Amino acid sequence: MFLPERLDALWPFATAGAAGNDDPRVDPPAKAIASLPCRRALVAVATEDVLQDRGRQYAARLRDGAWGGEATLVESSGEDHCFHLSPKFNPSTVVLMGHVAEFIAKGKTSAPTRMLMKQRRHRLFRTRIGQRQFCSWS
Repeated sequence: MFLPERLDALWPFATAGAAGNDDPRVDPPAKAIASLPCRRALVAVATEDVLQDRGRQYAARLRDGAWGGEATLVESSGEDHCFHLSPKFNPSTVVLMGHVAEFIAKGKTSAPTRMLMKQRRHRLFRTRIGQRQFCSWS
């Protein structure tokens, strides 16, 4: 998708010339990484993306620096930049979204509402007495 020889022009193009590739939004300094307010980070890279090395380096900097959080690196083999945004079905997209969903779910401190409702349904029991039906929630 992105040609390696055009990579140096990518961020200046995206910011209309306002920033270069050393911009902290592209290459955050160690101090900025150390002060991240989150406790977990997910970094996803596609193996055919010219930006893959930058993603891997960022994940390594998260793991090895003073941040102290948990960094997860997910690599999608044989895929290019933004492959998961294509409207065509792609099994790699399903796998990546599974990792994203798992990452989000792992951070939950309480059971999701759907799970709680399922538990309530399992506790629901019905007793028939004559023509009446009684339901009880426990």
